[in-house]
Amino acid sequence: MSDTNSAKQYLQQSLAFFNSSLFHDVQLARIFADSKTFADAYPKVPLSDIYAAYQNEQTTEEFDLTNFVRQHFAIPDTILLTNDTDKASVQSYIESLWPKLEKQPDSIALCSLLPLSRPYVVPGGRFREIYYWDSYFTALGLNLSGRQNIVQSMILNFIDLQDTLGCIPNGNRSYYNSRSQPPVLGLMVEMSLQYFEKSQAEARNQFLKHCVQGLDKEYQFWMQGKEQLIADTTAIKRVVKMPSGVCLNRYWDDSAQPRPESYREDIEAAENIAADKRPDFYRNIRAACESGWDFSSRWLADLDDLSTIQTTHIVPVDLNCLLYKLEILLSQFYAELLENDLSLKFAKYAQIRSDAINQYLCPVITDG
Repeated sequence: MSDTNSAKQYLQQSLAFFNSSLFHDVQLARIFADSKTFADAYPKVPLSDIYAAYQNEQTTEEFDLTNFVRQHFAIPDTILLTNDTDKASVQSYIESLWPKLEKQPDSIALCSLLPLSRPYVVPGGRFREIYYWDSYFTALGLNLSGRQNIVQSMILNFIDLQDTLGCIPNGNRSYYNSRSQPPVLGLMVEMSLQYFEKSQAEARNQFLKHCVQGLDKEYQFWMQGKEQLIADTTAIKRVVKMPSGVCLNRYWDDSAQPRPESYREDIEAAENIAADKRPDFYRNIRAACESGWDFSSRWLADLDDLSTIQTTHIVPVDLNCLLYKLEILLSQFYAELLENDLSLKFAKYAQIRSDAINQYLCPVITDG
């Protein structure tokens, strides 16, 4: 995102769309089987013009909501993965998929897509945007295919998104702006650094410096609110104070509303929940999406009942191991950059977290 102010302006316009009566009415009318379809649609004219037209036309006798949507919005295509692929071997099949899944830099458009300034790879199907922790696994394959440049581009795209939004979002859609996903940027940077040649020492150093700034920002995002955990306050956002006073982390979402991309589905799932309990339900649904495990029974009090989801009440061992790894990597990277005080600080954080993981999150195995 080269123009951060413009990006933030378009973000706010997109978020306002999700709070509009038009969005609400279309989603609950079941015009689309999948709520994500309309959340990803492109307005053909400025949204303000569409709102005005809807206000004027919706009460007329001949008004048809489906026709109105088709007239004012372009519906996104699904990315098909089965056409023209080489099925001679698994490797050739994967190689033939990369061009179908690679997207070139975006232009700013008045839709939910958050434009990225460098190429990136998407999952395909209904997922027409980059996803954060999915991209780590994608990067493993890209590197094996000799596509290291696009891995670096994706890393830099994530840092750009973080500079704009304050976090690396679940994906590059405006409706993902209030949550992240498992913090794997450090793993991607560590992986990418291995592919620099010795002759590229200066380029490697500049890349590392830029990435370390991004990794430090990501760490601050996950630890936001730690300094406010005093007295009887035991949890703020993604930080949880354990009985010993040490802090570990949980998944969270700053929003407690139905997800725009699953708007109708979330409302229907909450129908039998008391109205005053629904915000907690929506937040826990969103927090499970931040985990990437959406939806696993690990987040449910009753393994067969989604309404008992309690993601924010759980301190996950895998999240805290990833944050331990991030602390270790920041210590190593700062040492390489000769920032010794910062290196020692993160080494200390890593030791504290390691001890807390062993104390609270690892079961004690005894003989017999």
